[in-house]
Amino acid sequence: MLWRKVTVFTDLDDAMLSLALRDAWPGVRFVDDTAGSSDGMLAFRPSIAACRRSLVSIRFAEEGWRPVFGTVRHGAGRRLLNPPRHTLFYQRSAWFHGQPGGRQAWAFDLPSLSEGSMSIHIDGESDEDRAFIRSVWRIVRGLSTDRLKSAYDRDVTVNRRDVRPLRLRAGFAALEWCRAGPRRAIAGGSLPCDDWQPPRTPAYADLRRRALDLLGGKAATGTEG
Repeated sequence: MLWRKVTVFTDLDDAMLSLALRDAWPGVRFVDDTAGSSDGMLAFRPSIAACRRSLVSIRFAEEGWRPVFGTVRHGAGRRLLNPPRHTLFYQRSAWFHGQPGGRQAWAFDLPSLSEGSMSIHIDGESDEDRAFIRSVWRIVRGLSTDRLKSAYDRDVTVNRRDVRPLRLRAGFAALEWCRAGPRRAIAGGSLPCDDWQPPRTPAYADLRRRALDLLGGKAATGTEG
């Protein structure tokens, strides 16, 4: 069974997600791509935001886990012999600056943040796997929303109750970045609803502060590209 969600997250969203996952699973490891799995090396990073590639594998390992590699039979390279039960593949959102040399007119200012995704294969019959997904989903929902307005309605008041849930979830830091400019938009033309506000709970404020510390304090609402 494939569990997949479309996301629009800034570096700050990624850092908050990383910390929230580590709070729940202290042994979680963030790995740059999966290419290293074939040559006996994994590039561990302190967070999603610290990864250098756009594809990150998030391995939910036990504390103290050490990867063990073995030779692949009838093939070159080496494979991971003791992978954790759950690995979430995270495609990071990217900043879109328009086509090189293009003269298109856009309904919003560039750069704009494009879609990413997160996905994992689970056993749909496993209670353990279903409980794991519910736990991950609870964290993602606490850092994002799927109720957005269209950029075409920029000058019209649209509240959250006026729109249906979308297929994508926008991180709260992405929405803060979007709201900070009069013509900004994310994911090809989405905006925060007019009555949306970021959480004001002590837990969210603490997580955001820790994420900013993780990023060196240089990203108030994400990177503009």
